[in-house]
Amino acid sequence: MRVALLLLLLTPSLVEAQRRFDWTPTVAYGLARQADHYSTHLFLTNGSGCREGNALLGPRPSHLRLAALNAVGVALVGGTNYLLYRATKGHSPKKQAVLRWVNRGVGYWGAGWSTWIALTNLRDCPAR
Repeated sequence: MRVALLLLLLTPSLVEAQRRFDWTPTVAYGLARQADHYSTHLFLTNGSGCREGNALLGPRPSHLRLAALNAVGVALVGGTNYLLYRATKGHSPKKQAVLRWVNRGVGYWGAGWSTWIALTNLRDCPAR
């Protein structure tokens, strides 16, 4: 409920979205990465015996390593969203609309992927 309310408050109107940068895809991605971080921490500490599958993190990553990877991911998605936003300036309305859809797709696709990973963690690594 809180997440839905937060996303609702952060979503600008359609008119405002055309004039200023839309943070919603980046925020959605950041929230989903936080859910993945939380679920990873849960399965590493609940006695399930599960291990992290991401080779960059190692089998039992620390909170700092998880947070650092999430911060890099959110920065990359936010930077990509901002670059695509800047790329829409000076183009035809049709090209602007396509770039806005790509911009939103980057953040929302990443958010969906991270949410799926978090739910998989919770399903496959129950507490013992």
